[in-house]
Amino acid sequence: MARNRRRHILINPQFQVRFIIYLNIILFVCLSLYSWIILSVGASLADANIITEAKAGELNAKILPYIFIVHAVIHVVMSVVMLFVSHRIAGPLVRFKNIIMALTRNDYLGKPFNTRKHDYFNDLRDEINRLNVKMREDYLNKQELINALTPVLQENISSTTKKTIEELLKKHQ
Repeated sequence: MARNRRRHILINPQFQVRFIIYLNIILFVCLSLYSWIILSVGASLADANIITEAKAGELNAKILPYIFIVHAVIHVVMSVVMLFVSHRIAGPLVRFKNIIMALTRNDYLGKPFNTRKHDYFNDLRDEINRLNVKMREDYLNKQELINALTPVLQENISSTTKKTIEELLKKHQ
């Protein structure tokens, strides 16, 4: 299991940092709204003559530092959690990109590749594995056809046709 661990948490920093920033913006808006509601309770109690305005101000002054501390702790905890979640998203995507680049170079995989146990996109992994098998089979079939036709085509043909066949062979090998 240790050999299948990624060593870099920020495997795709552009995506992961943006993901965490977006989450923190949404979190900030939600927590600010929640804090505004909590702080407005004191004013509502004062308007209803349940407590005095001085007492409401004192209550808000006591609550405000705790709200800031809770905000900071929630932001830090959520950032760390989202870093690891984004790692489980970005890791497979980087791997898929590398495999697709290899497939475009006709560098087929000998066996299906796997992702880590808790990574996302297992269905996409399976589809890429099927694509690899299909492309590899097509490539091998074409190579077999080229190898079978080469000796036949090289018999009794003109030098121009022979040159064209050689160029085609180089292009498709």
